[in-house]
Amino acid sequence: RPRAGPDARQLLLRHGGLKALTPDLRQRLAADPRLLFVKTHELPPETAFPGEVALQFVRHPGPTIVSYWRLMNLKKPIPHDGAIAGRAMFGSWTAYHDTWERAPMPVMRQRYEDVLADQDAAIRTMADFLGLPTPWRTRPMPISAATSRNPTRNPGEGLDGWRHRTTLAQRRQIWRRHRSLAYRY
Repeated sequence: RPRAGPDARQLLLRHGGLKALTPDLRQRLAADPRLLFVKTHELPPETAFPGEVALQFVRHPGPTIVSYWRLMNLKKPIPHDGAIAGRAMFGSWTAYHDTWERAPMPVMRQRYEDVLADQDAAIRTMADFLGLPTPWRTRPMPISAATSRNPTRNPGEGLDGWRHRTTLAQRRQIWRRHRSLAYRY
């Protein structure tokens, strides 16, 4: 699938914008040589059009659940156990990723932890998957930048910070519920 060159502007649709994409519009956009990037936490569509692909970032279930819990507590407090059990807006971590594994389009998964460990390699891999030229130089984003932009969601606790927000029993519960898929990722 040929794509526009490196100087072409790409399109971006922010989270929540999927509702504007009717099947007819999705089909036209999928055929457009420009890429349309859609940032979403939604489930994949039931059908896909030629040219539609997805990049999926997969994060360990522990920090994912704690991050979601933090976000929800900004609006209305919920217990950790409810988020661990999947009583949340996006359901359980495992059910969400199981659904994406059955997506009707090509999906490239990148482990969040691997992206943080080697951002250059992650960018090269994504560019190759999308049929884009690999940038000759990338501009890494340190975790401290994410923390300064949104300290409530990214308090700078590192990859294991979620462990300080959960009890041993909750960590065991996370692993019991999600270990099968977490091992694969």
